[in-house]
Amino acid sequence: MADSATSNQSVPLRDVGILVAIVVLLGIVHVVVPDEIRFELLFYYGEPTAYTPWTAVLIHDSLDHLTSNLVGYGIVLVPTYLLSLAVATRRRFWMLFGGICLITPPATIAVDYLVLYRYLNLASSQTVGFGFSGVVSALVGMLLLTTVAAVEDWYNRHYAIVAAVAMITAGGAGAAFQSGFLTASQSVLVVGAVAGIAGLIVVALSNLTLDPFRYWDVANRETLILVGTSGVIVSLSLATLFRVELGPAGRFVSVLGHGTGMLTGIALTLIGDHLSGS
Repeated sequence: MADSATSNQSVPLRDVGILVAIVVLLGIVHVVVPDEIRFELLFYYGEPTAYTPWTAVLIHDSLDHLTSNLVGYGIVLVPTYLLSLAVATRRRFWMLFGGICLITPPATIAVDYLVLYRYLNLASSQTVGFGFSGVVSALVGMLLLTTVAAVEDWYNRHYAIVAAVAMITAGGAGAAFQSGFLTASQSVLVVGAVAGIAGLIVVALSNLTLDPFRYWDVANRETLILVGTSGVIVSLSLATLFRVELGPAGRFVSVLGHGTGMLTGIALTLIGDHLSGS
């Protein structure tokens, strides 16, 4: 990782324009496009069509639904973009972002359709698929791996393992708490115990010293803060995406779809980094 990578690279206005254009597009579809056309863009489980897995991501059933997805998109996207510049290149970011936007929609729809409708019969022929949360989930997967890569590049692989375990455990405990499976104190204990044990095992096996601030200087402080912030955002995103609850009018919030989206983002990031030799 180059020193002060985030401060030495400016953000091109073209990049900002493209990323913001997605927000504008989703807003226009929700506010301007007539309901008759929006209904045609939905993915109907009973009558699937070839193009609706992509068009369905543009549709939201309420302003609250749209707002929550756009807020999640912005919160996850900003550190993903900046951290990608810090550890790699703009080309990597756009390659992965494009792949996520292209592949995640049909992947999440296909898994939901096959598992919930075809095999488990938890969805009816009247069930519809829609929403941008699958893409947001995939971006969380991309941010997770990018954060781990930054820690590995900045410190070493052992610290990266601890960071990954800490983020996933914190997110899982948060989801369990929000779903009512754990109390707040139990969630804290789970996170502390798992992260602490993982850290001690890694330290013992690698003879490392616990000195996470050895690179804390003026030149690198911005990047270190970005890595830490990204880790917190990953954990909070996991806690939100994987809570089990019933939405408005009993609409089940698809944890399966979110999981598929995140795994798609992780897989695309691994494949992209392998092909690019990262």
